[in-house]
Parts: sequence; structure tokens; C-alpha cells
Amino acid sequence: MKGRKSAGRIVYSIVNAALGLAVGAAAALMSPMMQDISNKSFGRYLLDVAVTMLSLLLAFLIQIVIHEAGHLVFGLISGYRFSSFRVLSCMIKMEDGKPVFKKLKLSGTAGQCIMIPPDMVDGKLPYRLYNLGGALMNVITSVLFLITALLLRRAGLGYRYLIILAMVGIYTALTNAVPVNITVPNDGYNALFLGKDPNAVRSFWTQLKINQLAGEGVRMKDMPEEWFEVPQDADMSNYLVAYNLIARENRLLDSLDLARAEELIDRMIADGTAIPDLYRALLLNDKVFLDLLRNGKEADVSVLEQKKVAAVLRQMKAFPSVLRTRYAEQLLCRGDEAKAQEILAEFDKVSLTYPSPADIESERELIKTAAERRQQEI
Repeated sequence: MKGRKSAGRIVYSIVNAALGLAVGAAAALMSPMMQDISNKSFGRYLLDVAVTMLSLLLAFLIQIVIHEAGHLVFGLISGYRFSSFRVLSCMIKMEDGKPVFKKLKLSGTAGQCIMIPPDMVDGKLPYRLYNLGGALMNVITSVLFLITALLLRRAGLGYRYLIILAMVGIYTALTNAVPVNITVPNDGYNALFLGKDPNAVRSFWTQLKINQLAGEGVRMKDMPEEWFEVPQDADMSNYLVAYNLIARENRLLDSLDLARAEELIDRMIADGTAIPDLYRALLLNDKVFLDLLRNGKEADVSVLEQKKVAAVLRQMKAFPSVLRTRYAEQLLCRGDEAKAQEILAEFDKVSLTYPSPADIESERELIKTAAERRQQEI
């Protein structure tokens, strides 16, 4: 099974790269800046290449916004309520009925529209339109861009860029709708695997509810216990089911039940539970933190240097739990209190715009635990 998944990832990566190159090449051919290049100086040519690349990047940014708007629109149609809307690291979320600006960067995601789910009825939840709404909106708008381009072609009013927007939209739709689980599962993967297991639907609902309450300032340890329970017959090869175990580990940390949290991490890793690269890296980040609390200078921090783990954590370097472990490493393993204070100052800065006050409160307690462990050594 593992070999089949690896082969699938390789095929997807190759196809994704080929599609990306095709879109880039087509954008260059369609760009008015790249016409009659034989009559241009080298400096002008480089300038036109730069403008073309910026135009292509803008097209991708526009399609990311369209994609997330699709999740919003089709989520509302399905009975969901708005929670947050993120493009790159910029997020708008609701607090006390008002939109506020926050910042969050998640490895493997260019944007995210999180909704508050309706109540489940007889174990059922409308999920397909919400999950596939982004890709659907990319396709719908791409068709509209193409039609508009054809209408404007004779007038010569920017029709070429509309075609580029349409191509980028189709690319965005395909890469999100074709099921794949690399750093995090994409929309197509969620839509496919939700339909295969009632436990996955329940877990998906729970994930959205946890996100809602955490954003409202409710700590995981204060959320309903039953949300974090996993049925005995649950299929742990389905990531959407396995998420409940990850949430349970987070809840144990929040409750400072450190021994049980570490035991659960070890079990998930040893059992081959279906954990996407993003969450696996964050779990190992937690494991190193717990090892630091227990063993101090003798803790094994080398796991953070593993290729996949290090790649994810580099992208998540401003994530509160990553900063918490970096703080503990400098304090308990390296003995560098000055560096630890620099990381703590960075944590304080991140906390000002982080979307979940409950998570920040929990991480501060864990940081305090590390500081107390340091005092015991002195």
C-alpha cells in the first residue's frame, strides 16, 4: 500500500509539473510582452520576461481568491456558515460578529476557506459541494474568461490575459480536484474519502467544530470529550478518521497530560496511521518537545533534521507549536537562554495576529512548563 501511494505521488508530481510548465509556456506565448522579441534589446527582453512572470503570478493569485470564494459560496449553499478566509498568509475571520485581520501560514496550502458546519442529521453531512466548490468556481470562471476573451478579441482589449487567467483556472481546478494526499490532502481527496466511511464524515465535522471553538477562545481541554473519541473499528488508513487521534494528542498536550500524549504519538507513528506530512512533522515536533522536558541535554532532537520533517518545519517556522519547541531546545538542550528569549519574543509577536487565541494560551502554558524545567536544573 505504501509503495502504491508513493508511486501515485510521483505520477501526480510529474503530471503537476508538466501542467505547470505548459501553463507557463502558453502564458509566455500569449503575453503581448513576448511578441516580436527579435527586435528588442537584451535589457528590454529581460524586463518583458519579468513583467510576464509577474502577470502569471497575479493570475495565480486571482485564481486562488476565486478558488477559496468557491468554497465560501458552495459552503453557504450547503448550509455552512463563514468562519475564516485565507489567501497565502493573510486571513480574515469573524470575531464578535466583526471581520478582523489575522496571519497564518500552513505548509502545502496557498489558501483556505474554513466554514462552520451545520448539525449532522442521522450521521450525514453535506460535504461534496463545500469541498469541490473551489475547483467548480475555477472552472466556471475560466469558461467565462474564455468567452469574454473571444468577444474582446477583435477589439484587442486585453483578451490575451483573459486566456491566461482561464488556463491558470483550469490548472488550479485540476490540481485541487484530482485526489492526492501529499503535504496535506487536497479537496478531491477529502471529497472522495469522506464518502467511504461514516467515521470520516464525523471526524470532518469534528475538525470544523474544533476550529470554530478554538477561534472563539475555547481550549481543547474544555471541548466535549466525545469529539476526541475514536471508534474501535475505525479505519486508521483513512486520514480523515485518523485526524481524531491527532486532535486527541493536541488535547492531551493542552491538558498537560504529557505522558499519555507522548504514548499516543509513538503509537500513531508505529502503527502506520495515515498522517499527512504536515501533521506528521508537527507530531514529531511535539515528541521532541516532550523528550526535551524529560531528558534536557540528552534529548534526541535529530528527528527535526530529517529531510521531510525539516522541510515542513522550515515553512512552519512561525507556527506557535514550532516556536515552542525551538524555545525548549535552546533552553533545555543548548543552554542558550539569550536565544531562547529571542524565540520567545518572536512567539509574542506571532501571537498578536494568530487566529486562535485558545492555541496561544495553551502554547504559553507549555512554554512555562519548559521554563520551570530549566529552573529545576539550575
